[in-house]
Amino acid sequence: MKIQYAFNFLIAQLLLFTPHLVSAENSTTILGDMLRNSNSLSSNLSIEKRIEVFESIQRDAQKILDEHPSSNEAILFLSGQKIGNFDLIAIQQKYIDELAGLYNSTCVFEPSAECLAYVALKMGSESCKRAQNFEDIASAQSKIKSAIRIFSKSDESTQIKNLALAEFRNCATASSSINRDALNDYFLRQLVPIYLEIGEEDQARAIIQQIDDPYLTFVSVIELTKFNEGVNRDFLRRMKEYVNAKNIRGGNKVLSGLDLALLGLEAGVDPTTEAFYNFNAGGQCESDTTGILILNKTVDYVERLSDFQQGQSFLNNLAKLDGAVRYLQFSCASPELSEAMAGYIYFRTASKSLADQYLVSAKTSNFDSKIMQDIAFKLFVENEFFEIRNRFPSLSKVGGTQALRMGRQLSTKFSYPFSDYAALKISMLDGDLCASVETLFKDYITNSSASANDVSGLVDFALSTSLLDSGEACGDASLELLLK
Repeated sequence: MKIQYAFNFLIAQLLLFTPHLVSAENSTTILGDMLRNSNSLSSNLSIEKRIEVFESIQRDAQKILDEHPSSNEAILFLSGQKIGNFDLIAIQQKYIDELAGLYNSTCVFEPSAECLAYVALKMGSESCKRAQNFEDIASAQSKIKSAIRIFSKSDESTQIKNLALAEFRNCATASSSINRDALNDYFLRQLVPIYLEIGEEDQARAIIQQIDDPYLTFVSVIELTKFNEGVNRDFLRRMKEYVNAKNIRGGNKVLSGLDLALLGLEAGVDPTTEAFYNFNAGGQCESDTTGILILNKTVDYVERLSDFQQGQSFLNNLAKLDGAVRYLQFSCASPELSEAMAGYIYFRTASKSLADQYLVSAKTSNFDSKIMQDIAFKLFVENEFFEIRNRFPSLSKVGGTQALRMGRQLSTKFSYPFSDYAALKISMLDGDLCASVETLFKDYITNSSASANDVSGLVDFALSTSLLDSGEACGDASLELLLK
């Protein structure tokens, strides 16, 4: 009986501890295999065998991340830290170097899309280590993203795809950027559309759950919902509630409003009735890139709105975007972007092609104020914006005095986006002798602080116009001398 009891006790203990024994085949056991494989790399192995070993290590690393995501090993891998002397990032870098060496030799004889992917992965990985700022990291990761897309098309390249994904995640850590923590969520968020594109929705969801930044969570949830075609009015309102509940402020709140407005147009919801965008959001722009994002998204919104609305309704809603101009100037401290936005809105009242022409030139000049002013003046003159019907062609459908009245109202809404210098030249072209000559003398010729080049340029321009032929009588000089 004692023997039977002892046997039964042993069986009970085995059954009791079986789950732990099974779970011991977990991250620690897998890591042991990785260590053994890593040590074997010091042996005299052929390049093909070395690549097999690297692939085995990468497969085991991915297994830990997929099957044991909360383990210490997974956390250390994701944060780019060593486990003792085991450095996964360094091993992955050697893996990339080995692959590059192999395919530099073979791709000459057997070229393929994968060959370009290996080059992109190698170049992106090296660029990550040299990256000094946000733009450098983004540029490096764009190459790695291209490699991921190519590798994801073949089941045979699964481990190399996972290697490329790891390089993408590690890029900010590998760089010399001093803002790694601040950038982590941003670059983590970039993985969401990649995972969706390659059909790994569960991985995209897991990434979203790791993001701490509320605005980047907001953007990622939108990406996932669009992928599943789940955008509707209720979703838009819930996301608007999320923005308010998380107290998203400043430039990110402006961007979130534009995101919802754009989604609303895609879903057939009039964004002007929902008041999604809000250029009165408190707080400054979060980074140097926020201003250009606001500019680009506002332009995108305007173009999609023009497909949704026409005529007077479109112009009225276009005029409401003067808040974007002020936000860029004051909250983003970007007067050059504010000027670009004002010019774009001004020419968009006439046509998309003119607005595009202005904006492309502004961006090409790197938003140089002097160049933007010259571009705007040139477009104004060439397209004869002296005439209200040319500024607002939609009024051609409205006749008589009503068109004139509406044109004057619209001219007030859409302010002149030019400098005083250019405005004076316009006045001269209009043949307004009295006002333009008075301004020329008062603000330029007799103003000691005026630029000599400006004075000379304005005088030359005045002499080239029809002002000299004007018979207009202006003021009483003798009276002014007495009153002086």
